[in-house]
Amino acid sequence: MKKMMAMRHWVMGLVLAVSSFGFAPAQAQEASLVESLTSQLDITPEQATGALGSLFGLAQGNMEAADFGQLASIVPGITDMIDSAPDAKPSAAGSLLGGLGGSLGESAGNLDLLNSSFSALGLDPEIAGPLVNTVYEYVQTEGGQALLTSLKNAVGLPF
Repeated sequence: MKKMMAMRHWVMGLVLAVSSFGFAPAQAQEASLVESLTSQLDITPEQATGALGSLFGLAQGNMEAADFGQLASIVPGITDMIDSAPDAKPSAAGSLLGGLGGSLGESAGNLDLLNSSFSALGLDPEIAGPLVNTVYEYVQTEGGQALLTSLKNAVGLPF
């Protein structure tokens, strides 16, 4: 009887450990992306979160719902990131370039919106390339090439 009780306690402990562990990877993924940006680019966690929100907000408006859902599954807290992003306002030049149409105009317009958000966060616009490339690497590793291609097409940036 004591062996059976000990076994039950062991199994219950294992079940609790496994079920509570299920939340840790999602938090670790979110933290790892923000931490990667803060350490690689020497920016604050708030700046990283806002910049990610700007990028993912741009993607959300241009991705198929299923693709964005897949992106959200590998980037926990993506909605909070998007909500934390500053409102982007295109510059006059960005509006003109965005109005050209085609991928060149769209790319320039999207980059202008991203730079506007970065400026509001106190970030140098030159950080956009390294930041976006870090996100691309993360998405490819965590979500695969098809998701990366969908993200790249959605944001339409030149890097």
